[in-house]
Amino acid sequence: MHRVLRLIILVVTFALLLSPSLVALGPLVRRFVPNYPAVRDLGVALAGLGVLLMIWARRHLGHYWSDKVEIKANHQLISTGPYARLRHPIYTGMLLGIAGTALAVGEWRGLAAFVLLLTNYVIKASKEERILRQKFGPAFQEYERRTGFLIPRLRMP
Repeated sequence: MHRVLRLIILVVTFALLLSPSLVALGPLVRRFVPNYPAVRDLGVALAGLGVLLMIWARRHLGHYWSDKVEIKANHQLISTGPYARLRHPIYTGMLLGIAGTALAVGEWRGLAAFVLLLTNYVIKASKEERILRQKFGPAFQEYERRTGFLIPRLRMP
């Protein structure tokens, strides 16, 4: 049931972003940023960075990646590459991509899509972390201490 709900949230998120005729509902199509080329370019750049982060994280995770929340056979805790600072870099990359797209679109519907997907990923990532905490115990707790959930934790000297 949760999987179906997450898929519905994804469909609504992308409908909000990419189909203005489906969401021509008053305030959702109003602009929250000026319609300037520099704003659109910044949005496109952020979206591109988000996609690159997702690709890097997915490749780095290798065969441990799954669309479902599950532990694989001989599962290892990955804490290198993008996982050295972030526990959920794939979600962070997707959110950065959506935020950049929202900025490029410039309408409130983009921010609504971002908030919807953020809520979805916080719930899913929290579930993943409960499972990883059970599997890896103190090693995962140490990993949590030194990494950020969706925003990188920067180490201070």
